[in-house]
Amino acid sequence: MALELPHDELKNMALCEIENILNKSGRSLREFPSMPFPMLRERHVIVNKLIREELSYDANSLLQEFQMLHVKLNTEQLLVFNTVTHACTNNLGGLYFVYRSGGTGKTFLWRTIIAKLWSEQKIVLAVASSGIASFLLPRGRTAHSRFKIPINLHESSTCSINMQSPLVELIQKAHLIIWDEAPMIHCYAFEAVDRTFHKFDEI
Repeated sequence: MALELPHDELKNMALCEIENILNKSGRSLREFPSMPFPMLRERHVIVNKLIREELSYDANSLLQEFQMLHVKLNTEQLLVFNTVTHACTNNLGGLYFVYRSGGTGKTFLWRTIIAKLWSEQKIVLAVASSGIASFLLPRGRTAHSRFKIPINLHESSTCSINMQSPLVELIQKAHLIIWDEAPMIHCYAFEAVDRTFHKFDEI
C-alpha cells in the first residue's frame, strides 16, 4: 500500500527540496517574496547544508593522504605549509601571497594543506581565477562561482550573495580560503569580495 501524506506535508517537503537545490547555489526561497518558505520543523533538514557538504569526506583517508604528501614538501613549501596551517589551527587569520612560476609545486602545496585541514574536520574553500585551474584543486570552484562575483565589475561592485543565504555561514566558518591564480583576475573582483565579506560582520 502506498504511503499517503497530507497535502500540507507534501507541499512542505517539496519546498524543503526546492530550498535544498537553491542552497547549492547560495540562494534561498527567502529571495522570492511570492514563494512560501518551509515550516521551521522541517528546516533542520536543510540548515547548514553547504557546510555538511564541505565536511562530507573521510578524515582517516585524508590523514593518510596528507602524510604521503607532507614528506615530499621541499624546504620552501614546508615553510608556507607551517605558516598557513599554524594560523588556521590557532585562528590567527592573515593573508598570504605565494608566488612561483608554473610547475614549481604550488598545486601540490595546496593539496597538502587542504588534506591536513580536512583531516582535522576544518572547512577549506579552494577557488581559482579560471575554470581550468579550479579543476586541479580538491573540490575546486571558480572564484566567480563560489563568491557570486558579478561578470560586469566596477569600482564599487559587491558579490551577489544574499545575506540570509547558507553561503554566508559557510564562508564565515571557513578556516581557510585558497585562491589559485589570483593575479589573473581583475582587482575589482578582489575588492568586491572584500567589500562583501565585511558586510558579513554586520549580520
